[in-house]
Amino acid sequence: MTDDLDRTGLGLRLKYLSGGMSDSARALDERHVIPERAGYYLGARMVESAIAARGLAWAVRASAIELGESSRSTIASA
Repeated sequence: MTDDLDRTGLGLRLKYLSGGMSDSARALDERHVIPERAGYYLGARMVESAIAARGLAWAVRASAIELGESSRSTIASA
């Protein structure tokens, strides 16, 4: 799943956001299926460091690129 997040970011979050998707649509491989509505959790984890570093108001308005840069700079400074 980490490889998927590295490639697709917020698009992956939206893919797994809605309910009613079939198991095959949520399958990562033959053995692993992401739970329905897991996108809420994925989205929260993706912006967690940006919110901690720059605040909720900034994170809500940030682009996907800005969120990614914020996450990378937070990881680099840790």
